[in-house]
Amino acid sequence: MGRGTLVLSGSTLLSDDLSVAFPGTSANLALRGDLASGRYELRGPVRAERLALDNVGTLGGTAVIDFVLASGAPWRLAADFDARIAPVT
Repeated sequence: MGRGTLVLSGSTLLSDDLSVAFPGTSANLALRGDLASGRYELRGPVRAERLALDNVGTLGGTAVIDFVLASGAPWRLAADFDARIAPVT
């Protein structure tokens, strides 16, 4: 499920209150987009609880992500995270 407010002003797309939730994960994100240049950035905290990773174990933790998509350039994802996987199988 997702919620939030998007604001379009000229070629600028903005949001400071995007909320996304899936079973075991949630995120509160800010969006900065430039429709003219094709550059979009999502930034904010992401949380995971009891997220099952096949053949590994169960993940729980938090991260602050910075995800950038830009026309004509490779995408980029940076994250500062604190996580735990237990038990490792």
